[in-house]
Amino acid sequence: SSMVYKHPKNVGGHNSCVMTTDFLVTAKIGNETQLFARSVKYAKELTDKRVLQKLSIEKEYWNRRGVPWQLVTEDSINIERCKNIQEMLKKYEYPLSGILDKANTSGPIRRLIAEILVGQGTLSDITSELDTYFELKSGSMLSLFRYLAAHKIIPVYLDNPFLPTNQIESLVDIPLLKEKHLLEESGYAFTS
Repeated sequence: SSMVYKHPKNVGGHNSCVMTTDFLVTAKIGNETQLFARSVKYAKELTDKRVLQKLSIEKEYWNRRGVPWQLVTEDSINIERCKNIQEMLKKYEYPLSGILDKANTSGPIRRLIAEILVGQGTLSDITSELDTYFELKSGSMLSLFRYLAAHKIIPVYLDNPFLPTNQIESLVDIPLLKEKHLLEESGYAFTS
C-alpha cells in the first residue's frame, strides 16, 4: 500500500530530499549477518506531527527491505549501562604492563576467579587481599578484574552502578561465571 505522507522536498519544492537513517548496524548472529536500522530522536521531538510522519516513511522503507527498524530516544537508554560500557572499554587493552606480564597472569587470574566464585565480600576487599598475596601494587588486581570483565571472561551486571565497594554478587553474574569456569575446568577453554 502506498503511504499517505509526503516525502520531504528540497527548498524550491522540486526534488525530493535524501532521507537518512542515523544508524545501520551490521551484526553477526551465529553464521548469519543481520542488519538493524536505528533512528535517534529526543523524546520531545515526537510531539511534532511532521517528525512522526518522516519517521513513518523511514520505518516503511526499512520494513519493505526486511530490516528491523527502531526508534531510540534518551528514555530508552540505560545511562548506568552506558557509563559501565564506557569504563570497560578503557580497560580493554592489557592493563598491567610493568606489574604483571602476560606470562605470569594465569595464577592471579585463577585465584581471582576462585575468590569471586566464593561469592562473599566486596570486590575491593577481594582484590586488595590478592594484591597483598601476590605482592602487587595496590589496585593491580582490580585492574585485572576490569580487564577480564571488558573481555567478558568475568560476566558482570552492566545495569548496576559499578562500585568496587559493592558486594561481589551484585557486580558479577556468579552463576554464569560458575558455568564458564566448569567448562574451562573440563577442558573447554572459554574465549571472550
